[in-house]
Amino acid sequence: MFGEDFSEEIESGKLDFKRSLETTKPKSWLKTVSAFANSQGGRIIFGVTDDTHEPVGVDDVQKTASKVAELIADHIEPAVQYEFNVLHGTHGRSCLEVEIYRGVSTPYYYKHEQSRVAFVRRGDRSEPATFIELSNLVLRGRNMTFDELPSAYTFGDLSFTLLSATYKQITGKAIQGDRDMVSMKLQDDAGRITNAGALLSDQGGLRQSRIVCTHWNGLQKGAVHEDASDDMEYTDASLIMLLRNAEQFIQNNSRHAWRVRGMQREESVDYPEKAIREALVNAIIHRDYQVLGSEIHVDMFDDRLEISSPGGMISGHRIQECNLKSVPSRRRNEVLADVFARLHYMDRRGSGIGRMLEPYKGNEKQPTFYSNAYMFLVTFPNCNYGVEGLADLEPLTISKQEPNTSTEKPNTSTVQPNTLTTEPNTSEKEKAVSDKLYHKIETYLIQHPNAFQQKNRELLLDFVQQKEGSFRRKELCQTYDISSSQAARLLQRCLELGWVQRERFGVYHFVQDKKGGE
Repeated sequence: MFGEDFSEEIESGKLDFKRSLETTKPKSWLKTVSAFANSQGGRIIFGVTDDTHEPVGVDDVQKTASKVAELIADHIEPAVQYEFNVLHGTHGRSCLEVEIYRGVSTPYYYKHEQSRVAFVRRGDRSEPATFIELSNLVLRGRNMTFDELPSAYTFGDLSFTLLSATYKQITGKAIQGDRDMVSMKLQDDAGRITNAGALLSDQGGLRQSRIVCTHWNGLQKGAVHEDASDDMEYTDASLIMLLRNAEQFIQNNSRHAWRVRGMQREESVDYPEKAIREALVNAIIHRDYQVLGSEIHVDMFDDRLEISSPGGMISGHRIQECNLKSVPSRRRNEVLADVFARLHYMDRRGSGIGRMLEPYKGNEKQPTFYSNAYMFLVTFPNCNYGVEGLADLEPLTISKQEPNTSTEKPNTSTVQPNTLTTEPNTSEKEKAVSDKLYHKIETYLIQHPNAFQQKNRELLLDFVQQKEGSFRRKELCQTYDISSSQAARLLQRCLELGWVQRERFGVYHFVQDKKGGE
């Protein structure tokens, strides 16, 4: 009879049953031969009923095997690898198992007269490959990945300032022009920039590399302008910058909370930084860049964070059906994976899932993973959602004076003679800081006339003069009648230039100690 893994393979879609061998219309099972060879391999068992899966056997095993071999040779190209096994059925009749192996010379086509169609496996069905799937099969058959292919750019078309600086910082070595670019497969021998090179350039040569981030109000999506407190689209930049932008967006929209347990103050973040970094890196490295008009999505809700990317697992598996401790590791973009490993953004050993789970060890809430043929989704639970006794973490202020332990009230009726002469009062100091920052921003805007739109230039210069101390984004919206997303983009740019600092969730202040933008 059949093995113990019989029921498991039914669920995995790697097993197909046929009551008998169809010879007049063999496409009914030959398309499955094509699909198995193009996917993860599988088994077709002749002599088993489709509905009850009863092993009733075939009339003549040897004759059936010969006909199967003949039809595969006539209708499948290139030649697939397979083998026959005889399984015992009921009433002394035997079933014929045809085990088709995963092919290396993809795509494998079913051909009939003038038509040729490549099939792939989706669940328990064999369906024609889409254009993107067929393209991936062609690359697999050539032992290549999409990021290795030459783009429309040559070396002089793009710059690699951020990549070079990051590489030098991490490795201590500089990228030596054409030689290293070719060695890292960011450029080919003819001087053409590869797709990986375009994606890592300062200009972000492929439009579909963008990341769209949204912070939704509540537990589900709605209309962006009405139900989102923050939304940003990051594009036209190196993957390194897109990674940093997405991380910053999540940090800006996360709570940093605390509570007192016993005599200790415990701090708690919504989402562990290491887990989020790993998920973002995996989304960037393993997504399918051939899907035009697609992007990575970061969606933040009150109770969870979702990171989704185009393209399922390249192995053809569904992550929700895998043992998370032993997920098969295969890279869709080998060049990008290699560069990110050199920059210490990822591990070559393929332990990404483990690093996403590790920070949640011992936590009742656990990340979940889902994939299909078209997308991969990671969901992180908010560690602080629904937890009682948490408060937003306020910035700690430390006094330089010793505390007054006397019970006697201090005499405030007189002022020390030197108080007014040695140090300006608070309002004067704040005004001096405001003027200095105003001059810094004004100088930057003169030197970089295209850095901001004219409306935002005027708004920013006015706001830095008017605002002293902390402020919230909604104040910017109300004062200048702009949308929340416009204010978010403006503040994000000011954060990057070092003009603004985030104190805590949703609260900012202008700063003077950084030399951003100069």
